[in-house]
Amino acid sequence: MNHDIILKKALPNQKTVVILGNARSGTSLISGILTKMGISMDSQYGKPDKYAPKGYYESEEAHSINTQIFQLAWDNKVQFDLDAHFYPPPYEKILQQADAVKKDIITFINNFSNCNIWGFKNPKTSLTAELFLPYLN
Repeated sequence: MNHDIILKKALPNQKTVVILGNARSGTSLISGILTKMGISMDSQYGKPDKYAPKGYYESEEAHSINTQIFQLAWDNKVQFDLDAHFYPPPYEKILQQADAVKKDIITFINNFSNCNIWGFKNPKTSLTAELFLPYLN
């Protein structure tokens, strides 16, 4: 019995916007503008604070997947806990997690299969985008 998850067929001509950039580089502003323009941005994560008064417009699901990728890529769990927000794991180790997160990425993307245009933002995606790209339109 095959337990693989299947990528849903997206709408014809569907477009996906992935906002890439480091933290504190204006990605929340871009995501917020796209949301106001009516683009379906998965942007519930990150409540407003003094650094982003209007919120971070960040994808909770992408954040969760990217955190999982980083956790798996660090050889040492203690190292991940200490350095997660300061030092990313080696890029080669990130790429090695493709099979481990495939189902999560497909499930995430399937949530938007009925959108003409949608997008997401999470700063860690700058390093993990290659794992998402095979499944995006």
